[in-house]
Amino acid sequence: DSKLGSDQHRLLEVGTGAGGILKYFADQGYRVTGLDFDKDFIEYGKAKGLDLLLGSIEVLPEDDRFDCIVLSHVLEHIVDPSGFLANLAGKLTENGCLYVEVPSLNEVMAGNYDCDLLKFYQNAHVIHFSMDSFANLCGQSGLTVTRIDPTIRAIVTANDDTRLSVMPTNHVDQTRMLLSNIESRRTGLNHRVRRSANRALKNTASGVLAKVGLREIVRSALGRKA
Repeated sequence: DSKLGSDQHRLLEVGTGAGGILKYFADQGYRVTGLDFDKDFIEYGKAKGLDLLLGSIEVLPEDDRFDCIVLSHVLEHIVDPSGFLANLAGKLTENGCLYVEVPSLNEVMAGNYDCDLLKFYQNAHVIHFSMDSFANLCGQSGLTVTRIDPTIRAIVTANDDTRLSVMPTNHVDQTRMLLSNIESRRTGLNHRVRRSANRALKNTASGVLAKVGLREIVRSALGRKA
């Protein structure tokens, strides 16, 4: 929205690091604020002219409200993501939104990480999301997902009904099926890779034997084609 370029609109990033994302928006005319727990990052960003604070939303003035709050690969580190999102919702203006990115199990299913969950999982992540489970979490937190893609880049807004939470939906069966399908794709992919590698190795070995004049000898010895 072009209106968001005015200096009347405010953007908050939680987990901002040194403020790399905020710098872009500040250059577009936003009033930006960033929060992080790394003192060195905070000092670096402040030296670049950014409004960065050490800590989380509890360090903000009680009456602070923002038109957009950015959470880029932060939520998967939060022990109580529902409560965290609900608190952030209270910091939105009437028509404000959250922009959230988290790692996506749907992305693994699509072939990223070689369909290997062990390459996807990180010990620093306390929760892992599918598109369904993310939308469910937002509903529990009094929020509605208005736009989302399979990589889980989402626009989230507060519910119209005074931001009341909705009852959670049980996605256990869907999640179990998703994980099972990911593992099936991984094993199938590994089988195809091994078969292709074996074929390539056989063709290479045959070519080398032919060059040194040993292919016919090996073929006779094995009693089959080399």
